[in-house]
Amino acid sequence: MAVTGRWLVMLRSDVGSVDEAAASIVAGRGRVITVYQTALTGFEVELPDALAPQLAENTMVLQVVQDRRVPNALSTPISDCSMGVAFAQSPQALPETITCADPEPQNPNGVCTDNWGLDRLDGPTVTRDGFYDPPRTGAGVHVFLIDTGLYAANQEFTGRVGLGFDATGTGGTGDCGSWSHGTHAAGIAVGARFGVAKGATIHPVRVATCPAAIQLSYLIAAFDWVAQVHGSTVPGPAVASLSLNGATPDFSDPGSMLNLAIAGMINAGVLLVESAGNNQADACNHVSRAPGVLIVGGSDELDRPWKRRTGDPNYDGWCGAGGDCGSNVGACVSLFAPGAHIVSSWLGASPDPRNMCRLSGTSMAAPHVAGAAALSLQANPSATPAQLKQALIDQAKAVLTEVPAGTTNKLLSVIETKPGASVSPTMLSFGTLALQQTSAPKQVTVSSTGTAALHVGTVATTGDFQVQSNGCTSAIAPGTSCTISITFRASAMGQRTGTLTVSSDDPVGSRTVALVGAGALSTPTLRIVVEGPGTVTSAPVGIVCGAMCEAAFASGTVVSLGASPEAGATFIAWSEASCTGTTCNLTLSQSVTVTARFAGSSSDSGSAIRDAGGGDAGDVGVDGGGRDGGFDGGSAGGAGRADAGSARDGGALISGETAEPGCGCASVDGANVMLLLIGLLIRYRTASKVVAPEAMTNRPQRKTQLRRQLP
Repeated sequence: MAVTGRWLVMLRSDVGSVDEAAASIVAGRGRVITVYQTALTGFEVELPDALAPQLAENTMVLQVVQDRRVPNALSTPISDCSMGVAFAQSPQALPETITCADPEPQNPNGVCTDNWGLDRLDGPTVTRDGFYDPPRTGAGVHVFLIDTGLYAANQEFTGRVGLGFDATGTGGTGDCGSWSHGTHAAGIAVGARFGVAKGATIHPVRVATCPAAIQLSYLIAAFDWVAQVHGSTVPGPAVASLSLNGATPDFSDPGSMLNLAIAGMINAGVLLVESAGNNQADACNHVSRAPGVLIVGGSDELDRPWKRRTGDPNYDGWCGAGGDCGSNVGACVSLFAPGAHIVSSWLGASPDPRNMCRLSGTSMAAPHVAGAAALSLQANPSATPAQLKQALIDQAKAVLTEVPAGTTNKLLSVIETKPGASVSPTMLSFGTLALQQTSAPKQVTVSSTGTAALHVGTVATTGDFQVQSNGCTSAIAPGTSCTISITFRASAMGQRTGTLTVSSDDPVGSRTVALVGAGALSTPTLRIVVEGPGTVTSAPVGIVCGAMCEAAFASGTVVSLGASPEAGATFIAWSEASCTGTTCNLTLSQSVTVTARFAGSSSDSGSAIRDAGGGDAGDVGVDGGGRDGGFDGGSAGGAGRADAGSARDGGALISGETAEPGCGCASVDGANVMLLLIGLLIRYRTASKVVAPEAMTNRPQRKTQLRRQLP
């Protein structure tokens, strides 16, 4: 129903002073009533309806909507809502004894004088044992009750009523004596006897005139006020409870001004807990659709979704008149909480601090969850609204029956399930790798060690380490795990260190893994093969010769190879395409085999490969050719060997001398000198097919030395 002469205007967030912008836009047309500055930017104005279209012409304006009454399904209380019961014991004593003996009190004359719902919340299997023993009281946490007001004198709230706000502008935050819905909901959330969080502070935010007339402007003003005072005038963690619904676009359209105001309050750090509605229908058609709202359905004493059943007082009237038939269900419901026949505080026509009342509906379920949120916030005051919502859902129990398809099976519990996380191993070593080489992946296991699902957030590495794959992108159920693959690529020599950090969206902090590896220059091997009559020399030196030669070099070394064909032979080609002519220059970054191919014939038989500088240039061996480089004059009966001089010393033993006493060696007489010299020269050449350049230079000098020793 439209409210004549009242209009709501939403402005761009960058307008600067909202008061000045509102005055400028409204000038000469009407009167600014309320300014919104935190949950959203805008104002309410009183002006003739005919002038309202002019407001939208201003470039600062985003939306203009007419104020209207919000359809309200709040029910008439049952007839006995003025029974007074004084506290039988200290209201703060825990565990609290629950005196609800009736297993399913379907009438107002049952013997239950306490809130059976409390007993349902605190067991590990959600069983009832006659006590309520929560993990804490919610002390230090603020509950904003957005409702009809509060009868603050009720014994449930002594000393714990905080700053309030009257969004209706009709005078105060007191409740309606004819229908003290807010007082009843507040008692469930924080009441000393009936409440879930018996130490939390209640803040009444009145959005209804009596009897329960609610307007869109009241709700927007309420959400804006909560967002404004949270963290400033009202410091500390907070949650808001709203037991109100409506099957209108104001609720169902996420872009409506109402939903934008709700989203603004949540963004300011206050979770909204909202009742699912009592139409026994799809909750998605009745609740607000702002992102992040926690929607609560109602359950009964037998863990079923609550509904009116035969035997309930005024059964036909409740369901027929206002559609108040039972809890809404469907995909929009986040969880359920006790909502049937709930006893809590009351005002009544004859005010009495002891007054209480028993009511049914999702209006009773939502404050149960708000109280549980206060308990959670006491332990985790920095939890975001999203984290708080998820924690409440995670710790709820799957114990409901008769749940329709497409509806969650979650019943509120204050026995907290907490996510936990561990990583293994806590240090990962990749060993030593050649520079710029990538290791095989190694695994880090992330385990969910708590009693609630773990939600991994960011996964990041530092240093020369990279995340190859992340298998931890979805919720990890308790007792299960996921893996993250890490690789290492050394960017420099020496030890390289880094860290893998696994953070969580849950309030469990982050976990780290130390990463270590080392970088080193690779040592590629050069292998040379000679095919045909020819030789190969190399620079720098380092190749030890045999039939094939190979040696290891530091990565990046430039090796020059030279091909020399034997007399009468021809060099054909290298196996490396990059080589040209008889020279080949290679920059070694990996192991390689190079073949030098020769063709033709040579006066010398065979071929060999020699490293330039692999041995002494003057070494010569005859009949055994040892490294001493002499020649054996020989004696068949000698036990040893006669060395004819030492090639290292540049001399030779020719006649009549014995190299080593008692070696059994013969001397050489002058008649055979020429034959011996010829044989020496032939063997010298045969043994020196592959020589380093410096050896070839020394060759004439060695001949001269030999000649000088002739007789």
